[in-house]
Amino acid sequence: MASNLLEISGNLSSEQQPIQHEGSILIKGNVENCNMVVASDDIEIKGDVINSKVRSIRGSIVVHGRINGENTFVYSAKNIEALSVHLANLKAFHTITLQDSAVSSRIMAKHSVKVEKGRGKIEGGEVEAGMGILANIVGSIESIPTNIKLTNFRQFDIYTLLMQLERELETVTKEINNLQKIIEVIKLLGDRVVQLPMEKKQELALKVRQYNDLNLKKKDIETKKERLIEENDNIDELERVIIIHDTLYPGVTATIDKVSNTIQEEYHNVILYKKGILIIGNFDEFMARKKFA
Repeated sequence: MASNLLEISGNLSSEQQPIQHEGSILIKGNVENCNMVVASDDIEIKGDVINSKVRSIRGSIVVHGRINGENTFVYSAKNIEALSVHLANLKAFHTITLQDSAVSSRIMAKHSVKVEKGRGKIEGGEVEAGMGILANIVGSIESIPTNIKLTNFRQFDIYTLLMQLERELETVTKEINNLQKIIEVIKLLGDRVVQLPMEKKQELALKVRQYNDLNLKKKDIETKKERLIEENDNIDELERVIIIHDTLYPGVTATIDKVSNTIQEEYHNVILYKKGILIIGNFDEFMARKKFA
């Protein structure tokens, strides 16, 4: 944990005031029916989180117990780890790892959701990730509606960044064009520039510096655009997958981007990936093909 650690020895309940702390927080009990716990850095909770709001602005959240309750919201700028989740809402900007199960919850991670230890079960609710969902069991014998979804968050981020860079490039190019005539005049003057009054020479020197700085900025923006376009082109569909090591039950709706498939029969040891359509394949066979491809 980072410096400036706030330690709380017991449970937090609704009787106490909301906690907001610049630094990390260690809670050695449960967080129960509490208004809110907010830290700028990491949060570690030794017990359960029940009908409470927990948020880390720049760090990760580790809950050694369960996360329960419809009024529970856990948000992290990095990762979330917990034993299990039931009727709760989780959001992480990287990875969510659960040691046992996710039941009837709304879970979203921009990178991956992993439920592979213990029962490793996802049942009911919705689990959404950017790159991968890994679990042992998804759905139930009773065909409880369960949604698992991969959304290309990175592609959306790239598009947003490209639009921002395009606006910056347009502004910088306009400023360069405005200075271009002055630069041409300076070039025409040549050595005669030294004959100008000092104030005028300083003014022209400033314009030249501005012109050179803007051209460097333009080049930097163009380089960033090229890198983002290259990254977007290199996003491999086969690296964005849903893996179920044990059982995928009927009643589960699997979605990758805008391609969906509601599972009609029981599958075992499967991988779901998109190649124009949503494909359900045997995981071991898929990995063997990929190894020798």
